[in-house]
Amino acid sequence: MSVVSQGRHMKPRRSRWLLVFPILFVLLLGSVVVAGPRFIQANPDIVINMVDWVRNVVGPAPVSAVENTYYRIVDVYDRLRYQLTGQSTTWELTAPTLDQASATPGPGSVAAAVTSATPTPSAAPGRTAPARATGTPAKMAGAAAVASPTPTPGVSPQHRLSQAAPVAITPDGPPRALIPVITAPALPGEGLWRPLATVGQPAGAPPLIWQTVLRPDPARPFAQVALVAMDLSRSQLHIVPGTREPASNVPPNGLRTGMIPIDAQAGGQLLAAWNGGFKAIHGHYGMMTNGVVWLAAKDGMATAAIDSQGRLTLGAWGRGVKPDGAWVAWRQNNPPLIEDGVVNPDVIKLANTIKWGASLDGAVFIWRSGMGTTPGGRWLIYAAGNSLSVQTLTMALQAAGVNNAMQLDVNATFPRFTTFSPVVQAAKVGGKGVSLPITSIKLINQMAGGPTQFLVPYDRDFFYLTYRPG
Repeated sequence: MSVVSQGRHMKPRRSRWLLVFPILFVLLLGSVVVAGPRFIQANPDIVINMVDWVRNVVGPAPVSAVENTYYRIVDVYDRLRYQLTGQSTTWELTAPTLDQASATPGPGSVAAAVTSATPTPSAAPGRTAPARATGTPAKMAGAAAVASPTPTPGVSPQHRLSQAAPVAITPDGPPRALIPVITAPALPGEGLWRPLATVGQPAGAPPLIWQTVLRPDPARPFAQVALVAMDLSRSQLHIVPGTREPASNVPPNGLRTGMIPIDAQAGGQLLAAWNGGFKAIHGHYGMMTNGVVWLAAKDGMATAAIDSQGRLTLGAWGRGVKPDGAWVAWRQNNPPLIEDGVVNPDVIKLANTIKWGASLDGAVFIWRSGMGTTPGGRWLIYAAGNSLSVQTLTMALQAAGVNNAMQLDVNATFPRFTTFSPVVQAAKVGGKGVSLPITSIKLINQMAGGPTQFLVPYDRDFFYLTYRPG
C-alpha cells in the first residue's frame, strides 16, 4: 500500500476519533463529577465497567486524559473548599478497636474473642492517649499550609522526605506513636496507635494489628492516610489471585477462586485482608501463587514474596528478592517506593509520571494504597488514603518506619482493607445461597466493598493474613 493510500485510509479514522473522543470525554467526565464519590463508593462495579468499556473502545491514553482532568478538578475543589471553609470531604475509620469491642460484649461479637483487659493506645512519653481517632477531624479553620523547602509553620521538620526512614516501631512491643507531619491545626489522635479487633486476635494475647491516621501533605491537610501495623512474628501472609486479574493465559485449574479459602474463613485465625496491585494491562507485573506463575516476574520491580517457611520478603526483584529463592507466592507492582531504607529517587524527581499510575503529566492526587516492612521484617505496614501523590504516600510509609515499600492499587474503587467479625451472614455465590461464618468490616467507610468482601469470589487479586501461634 502506498503512502498516499495509507493517508487516505487514516484520515477518516482520525476524523472519527476527533468526533468520538470529545463526546466520550464529556459523557464520562460529566457523569463522574455529577455522581461524586458517594456514587463511586456505592456502585464500584458500574464505574469500573463503564471505564473499562470506554478504554476498550478508544484505548487507554484517552481514558487516562479524562481521569487526569477529573482528578485535577477534584483536587482544586478540595483545596479551595478547605481554604474557604476549613472543611473537607473526608472519611472515617470504621473497623472496631479492641476497646470498642470489649465495651459491647455479646453473642457473636468480636468482644467474645478478646480479653476485657484491652491494652491502651501506644503513646510517646509524656503524651496522653485521647479517644479513638475517627479519621474525621473537627472543623479546621484557615488556609492550607503550602509545602516549601524552608520551614513551614505547623509542619514538623522531622517529616521532610529523606533518604533515612525514622524508626517508628519498637523492636519488642507495640508500634511507637508517630510524630504528626502537620502540627497546626492538630488532628486529635493523629499518630497514636489503637489495637484493632478481629476474629483471629487471640484472647488475652498482645494485639496483632494496630491502626492510626497520619496527614502527610502540608499543602493538603485534608489528605489523610490510614496506617495499619501487622505483627508478622505471629502471623502469616497469603496471596490470592482474582478470578480475572491479573489476566493470564495460564489455565486456572481451579486455583483462581478469588476468595479466602473456606477453611481459613471458619478456622478462627483470620486477621485481615487487603487489595493487591494493578490489572495486568497496566504494567503486566508478575505474580505467582501455589507454584503457578500467572505472569512472569520483571526485574527491578517491587515484589512481595513468601517463602516455603511462610516468611515475607519485600524488595526489588533481582536484588532484595532473589529469583532463585524458595518462593511459594509473590506479587509485583511498580518500581519500589523505598528500597533498603533509601527512597527511590524517581519518587522525588518523577513522582508524577505514569510509573506509579494515573498520570500523564503533572501531579495527580488520588486514592492510593501501599505497604512496607520495617527493618528486621517484624512489622508489615499497610497504608491507604485520599488525595495522595506517590510522594505523599511514600512519606506516610516512611514516617511509619518502613525500609522497603511498594505501591499497591490506586483510585477510589480499588484500595480495600478489611478485618473480620464472627457474625454469620447469608450470601449468594454463583446464584446459590450460602452461609458465611464471618463478616468483613471495612477499615474506612469510603472504601468500596461490603460485608462479603474477600469472602466470596472477587475478580482482583488480594492479600490476607492469618494468626500463627508462636
